[in-house]
Amino acid sequence: MLKLNIKNEPYWIDLPGKVRLKVTPVSTAIMSAAQAMALEEYRGMVDGGALDPGNDALRKGTSESLLIKSLARLSILEWEGVLAAENDDPAPVNDQTVESLMNIWLVAQEFLKIYVTQFTLMVTEGNVSAPAANGISAAEALTAGSAG
Repeated sequence: MLKLNIKNEPYWIDLPGKVRLKVTPVSTAIMSAAQAMALEEYRGMVDGGALDPGNDALRKGTSESLLIKSLARLSILEWEGVLAAENDDPAPVNDQTVESLMNIWLVAQEFLKIYVTQFTLMVTEGNVSAPAANGISAAEALTAGSAG
């Protein structure tokens, strides 16, 4: 069973550095759009020679970074605690400033964790066992030894 208690209205999230973001609720449409945007940017980087797809660690890191930045560009409506680079005025919310904020690793990781938590909680609340990282359907300890 799934409990459909996801947020429907914009809400604020707190991030490191006294940054607050007002975001639109995460949805399938936003996640799908962010994935499509990230894939398009990734392909452009590979086609343009800016990324070596043979470097697995760099490929994975770049993919995650592009997804986080796409999610942020699609979801951030306003913010507090983000200042312009050239002075202490509040920075405007636009694609360039959102990307600059998401270039700060700790902020980007915390944004991703908090922003997508409601989907994660919906799965963990509604199911007896959530999918495990290795792809099996239940995250239980193995009871049998190795077959080999």
